Amino acid sequence: MHFWKRLSSVLSLSFLLSTTMITTNALAADSPAEIHISSDQVAWSSAIQFREATLTVGLPDGSVFKRSFGAGDSLSFSILDAGDTQDGLYTWELTFSPVTSLRDRDTADRSDAKSTAEAVRRNEILPAAATLKDSGHFRVAGGLFVTSMDVEKTAGPRKPGERHSTNYAVDLDEPYNKQVISEDLIVDGSICVGFACEDDEVFGFDSIRHIEDNIRITAFDTSNTANFPSTDWQLTFNDSEDGGADKFSIDDITNARTPFTLLANAPSDSLYVAASGKVGIGTSVPEAQLHVTNGNTPTLGLEQDTTSGFSPQTWDIGGNESNFFIRDVTNDSALPLRIRTGAPTNSMFVDTDGSVGFGTDSPDASIHIQRTGSTGSDHAEIQTEAGGQGWKWRANAVNQQLTFIDDTASTAPFKIYPGVPSQMFVIAPTGVGIGTASPSAVLHVKKATGSITGMMTLENNSGVRFDLVNSSGGSWRTAIENMGTEYVVTKHGTGATEMRLDASGDLTVRGAITSNDGMFAATPTGVGIGTASPVAALHVLKGGGTVTGYPNHLLILQNNAATTDGAIVSIISGNANTAQLSFGDAENNFAGRFLYQHSDDSMDLQVNGADHTSFLSGEPDAIVVAAANGAHLTTGGVWTDTSSREYKTNIRELSTEDATATLEQLQPMRYNYKVDLAEEFVGFIAEDVPDLVATADRKGLSSMDIVAVLTKVVQEQQKTIDGLAAKVKALEERK
Repeated sequence: MHFWKRLSSVLSLSFLLSTTMITTNALAADSPAEIHISSDQVAWSSAIQFREATLTVGLPDGSVFKRSFGAGDSLSFSILDAGDTQDGLYTWELTFSPVTSLRDRDTADRSDAKSTAEAVRRNEILPAAATLKDSGHFRVAGGLFVTSMDVEKTAGPRKPGERHSTNYAVDLDEPYNKQVISEDLIVDGSICVGFACEDDEVFGFDSIRHIEDNIRITAFDTSNTANFPSTDWQLTFNDSEDGGADKFSIDDITNARTPFTLLANAPSDSLYVAASGKVGIGTSVPEAQLHVTNGNTPTLGLEQDTTSGFSPQTWDIGGNESNFFIRDVTNDSALPLRIRTGAPTNSMFVDTDGSVGFGTDSPDASIHIQRTGSTGSDHAEIQTEAGGQGWKWRANAVNQQLTFIDDTASTAPFKIYPGVPSQMFVIAPTGVGIGTASPSAVLHVKKATGSITGMMTLENNSGVRFDLVNSSGGSWRTAIENMGTEYVVTKHGTGATEMRLDASGDLTVRGAITSNDGMFAATPTGVGIGTASPVAALHVLKGGGTVTGYPNHLLILQNNAATTDGAIVSIISGNANTAQLSFGDAENNFAGRFLYQHSDDSMDLQVNGADHTSFLSGEPDAIVVAAANGAHLTTGGVWTDTSSREYKTNIRELSTEDATATLEQLQPMRYNYKVDLAEEFVGFIAEDVPDLVATADRKGLSSMDIVAVLTKVVQEQQKTIDGLAAKVKALEERK
């Protein structure tokens, strides 16, 4: 009896709760839009000022209809907008873009978009995001919108013997029998709550069963102490309006929001959370933290609406048996990124330094392309195409060539073979270099090493011509003519043949080469004067006889005549002035010379126009060799360094610190000169001495420099000795 009393109390309490909860069917939200339904159109009105509104409607077959409205447009959805009319439940969502100068959307830095939007909302420029979006449902039956919007009345208590199907209107203000239980209640069995519960209800495995036409379970939190949570929640089973949704929702009553909704007939495993914490969408066996399964192209949609003041943008990330892709839905569903199924590992790899590898996870450059294999299908290629013309760079997997290909014409105008030396082809501001990075002409060809002796080859299947054209006139042409049997030099423009060399070796020159009985000869080895067999670029021979010489000599002057004078070369000035022999190279053709000066009867050695050494005539002990700085050698063999102020500049005292440091670093050594290993010397090594006494080339030393260092150190030491002596003397006088 006690059990049935408590069960009766529970049922009475549940009945009262059920009749009370129908008043919370509609959340007390400040909806931004109000819906108006007629048989052929759904319209919305809103007091929000907006610059754009977006309507998204989910159709019964799962497809989506979307439309944008500008400020002042009528917000509506026609029965014909969805194409073929479908009976069933429609879900709508309306998003408003507020009127605000939040930012210049074309140039804004989006990195602080969230904080910027929140700051604008705090200043009441931008409404709260929750007030800029609304959603709901409507239904189509028989090709027309359901318009009654009647609220289903709550069934009253059953009369004896009546079944679930009979409903009675209930006045919610009418008092019912209530029971208040002020102690714990334990029900050993099942509970049925609702006006439609039957006396002989068969529960099966149900512990709690709710039976009536409007089911709500509400949790009111009565906490009123600061910092205690007090939000009220509600579980809602189906809408109460005519044409409403068959759904299950979790409602945040306090904040007038519905964070979770599940429509009827949703597929099994629409949302599945495994024991591992992995979430499955469309699967009960999730294999990743988020696992999405669908029979046709599972896709994730990323949609930015206008509630934060930004332009709408939608991206899709999807995949199927053909590819993985990213789709720009907003811009004509363009596919900026696609990955085909079966693509190999590291098809694209972005390293920590921003380097991108294609086919490698260790890119050694900003872009590194690597293919493995050695067949024709394993080439590494970069292809470009524009206006119907294709070009391709190919690293050949078979012969390792780098080839530039005209893909449209199927030709390869440019190839680079492996092992090409550095600077083989250089384009510089001064010209094009082949074999040099510093071309000194428009085309500069240089070969430093290697067994190939050819510098340039011009090849044609008929005649070959090479023109030297001066734009002001005087141009020449060299050519191979007559099917390759003749080499011809012609005056370009006139056609006059200046030289012709045929296959037999005969040379024809327009003009004359004069020879006086073999006293002049031009041969492959050089030019001979007095000999027909020169062994130098210029070979002058007197007296005939055997011709001698040395390889690579530019000039040989040879006297084989019977004379005691030997071979004499004279450079004679036409007056009492100077005579000289000059030396130079391609960069400085007057770098040095031996110069005879008639004025002082001397021979000077000059470099770049400055005297370095002079050889003078004179009496014994007179100066016979004089250097440019005044140093000289006498006929007695005495070398004197110059030390006059007349020859010096930047004169300053040597500091004690520099002298002492230099002396400490000097390392006296014993050694032999390589040219005379028998005699031993002591001294210093020029490369190892301190900079203060080193010469510019560190090949020699000046004894005067070292003497100066020693003098300075000894002077300072003497001062120290004198000071110490004075102190000793003073100490002795005190005794």
